[in-house]
Amino acid sequence: IISLSTLFVWLFFLYRREQGRKKRALYELENEKETLALAIEGSDTFAWRLENDHFIFEKDFWKSQNMISKSFSFEDLLSCMHPDHWEEVKRYWRNISKAGKVISQVRCDFNGKGYQWWEFRYKTIILPGGGYKAAGLFFNGKSYKTKPGQNKAEENFNPYYIKSQLQSN
Repeated sequence: IISLSTLFVWLFFLYRREQGRKKRALYELENEKETLALAIEGSDTFAWRLENDHFIFEKDFWKSQNMISKSFSFEDLLSCMHPDHWEEVKRYWRNISKAGKVISQVRCDFNGKGYQWWEFRYKTIILPGGGYKAAGLFFNGKSYKTKPGQNKAEENFNPYYIKSQLQSN
């Protein structure tokens, strides 16, 4: 009876310890989620995910563009991009089911007001059942102006700007 009681107390102790770890992990995860949400909220950064071969952009993006929320098929998204980027983006699409991180800078015209530089960052993970999940962030380069007349977006996003700067030096 003493060994059975000791075993029961030991199991109860292990159970309580594991519950405490689980509670701390959930708290830390919630804290991290909230911190990320605040960081994104204070910038022109938006989240997206891929569901059933459609790109789902968060509602705040559509509000920022004064547009009604919708999903994009790959072809729809490609039609918003400047033709100079189509081959690069098609290559990313062909490889989206492979695990890894990708950063791509492309000009897009989502609202018909002209092309702007956008950076898409995403990660694809392989799911245990054999599928995959892709999701990421994207942000507009126009928000990176620093001084009047100096446009960091052009400097950081536009490869033609970089080439022209190298040629002029």
